[in-house]
Amino acid sequence: MVGNPTIPSLQFDVTSAPDLPGAEQEAKTIAQLLNTQPLIGPQAPRDVIVIQLPQAKVIHLATNGILENLQGLQSAITLAPSKRSDGLLTASQILQLKLTASLVVLSACDTGRGEITGDGVIKLS
Repeated sequence: MVGNPTIPSLQFDVTSAPDLPGAEQEAKTIAQLLNTQPLIGPQAPRDVIVIQLPQAKVIHLATNGILENLQGLQSAITLAPSKRSDGLLTASQILQLKLTASLVVLSACDTGRGEITGDGVIKLS
């Protein structure tokens, strides 16, 4: 359970990736239902999350989404930055993960947006 991770330093105006107190509460509520601890704010760095994802049975990411219109696979979700990572997890990187979770929920802005092609919507969704 990840909710409202610390906003990474982005190359665009930070107001387009606002703090998400509702996402934090969402992660806390779901974590309580599943008897686990959520990763909130700086506790949710990208490099730690990526290591944990393949072992997770349930994944719930309540965070900001960033839509990249020209290169859809560069769309990303924001996780907390660290010394080794800028905090962005792109769609291309997500495709490389070996996930075994029975349920994955992505609760983020811009996840359903994008051009519909013969392959579907090739963005974060």
